[in-house]
Amino acid sequence: MRTIILLAAILGIANCATAQIPNPPLSKDRKFWLDEGWLNIGLYGEQPGLADFYITTGSLYTPMNIFLPLGLPYSDEFWGTPALPWTSVKIWNGTDTEAEADHAMDTNKS
Repeated sequence: MRTIILLAAILGIANCATAQIPNPPLSKDRKFWLDEGWLNIGLYGEQPGLADFYITTGSLYTPMNIFLPLGLPYSDEFWGTPALPWTSVKIWNGTDTEAEADHAMDTNKS
């Protein structure tokens, strides 16, 4: 059920955002794809000047990772594990006065 609610919320947001675009999203006068099949860097077509120095064509696909949990079964621990406060929540609540940046978890530590 949570998956359905989450998916409905995501689709609702996407629907509202898409409705705000003045032209069809895949307008023929915009170059969205490189000849090699990768997405172009830009907000609406090709605007490489919007990229920071660390942005690459592959970076454009990283945000898609947010959809990965939607493939997990409802019985997976991902859905049932209690939520934990992240760094900004701890700071706002005054429980972490010496906060450090969040980093990827190193699973290779012994």
